[in-house]
Amino acid sequence: MITRKSLSALAFLVILTSLCTVFLSFTNGLYQNVKAGRERELRMKIWMTFGNQVDEETFDREFSESVSLKEAGKNSFYQFTAHNLAALHLTGAGLWGDIELLMIIDHGNGTIQELIVLSQIETPGLGARISEQAFLDQFRNLDYSGSVRITNNRLGKSGEVDAISGATKTSGSLESIINRGLETFYSFTAKEAEP
Repeated sequence: MITRKSLSALAFLVILTSLCTVFLSFTNGLYQNVKAGRERELRMKIWMTFGNQVDEETFDREFSESVSLKEAGKNSFYQFTAHNLAALHLTGAGLWGDIELLMIIDHGNGTIQELIVLSQIETPGLGARISEQAFLDQFRNLDYSGSVRITNNRLGKSGEVDAISGATKTSGSLESIINRGLETFYSFTAKEAEP
């Protein structure tokens, strides 16, 4: 037999479930808007690093016509078809959380043009120094044809950069993120080259 008490409990649960559904739908909509805005900002940054001007009215059309996108897990690869440039948007584990990078490469001559740290939560004063321009400048025009090596004992080989003292784990993580991204990019370009 249905009692007044059980009807009240049922009504309460229906109202609570409805409110939770409305709240979750609202927050999901906000999240999707923020995510879309962040992705557009990233595309604009890539477009400018490729040497182009951003025109708000024509940007989305120009970008989609000139740049192809491939994805592999957390990583995205933007290929600028008019040049031998590609932007590798890479994410991987650091010491305390994910490190998110944007690496612009000229795959025609096998060099990194620029490395940008988009986000990281490494130890301040140690691993967080991967965001400092002095460290990032080492990657400009760096030959990546073999692999990138971040080391405390540079031997003068191509692809080597100085590690950050006291940040061995972060340096190793960064090296791994870069090299895994390059390997995946190689596999994409090798598939495209196949007849």
